[in-house]
Amino acid sequence: MLTPEQKQRYLQQLLAPHVGFEGQERLLGATFSIASDVDREAADVCRRYLLGAGLRESADGEKVTIATEGELSPSIAGARAATRIIAAIVRDE
Repeated sequence: MLTPEQKQRYLQQLLAPHVGFEGQERLLGATFSIASDVDREAADVCRRYLLGAGLRESADGEKVTIATEGELSPSIAGARAATRIIAAIVRDE
């Protein structure tokens, strides 16, 4: 169950039909760990997106790898990686 503070913080995500309360609770229960061999800029962008969505960083969390080949920039690669992870958690995959 979300606290009043969490409801306020994640209001936009709660109102989004593809996330909602159930999806946000899954995000808040998820953890991640970014692989050490990832481009630093891509890792920083990915980390900010995931933390902003409510995930927690943990050494035991799901390992995140970020493919930067073929991307316009490391920032885009990090954002795309975070988006894929968030979508998979919300859809409970």
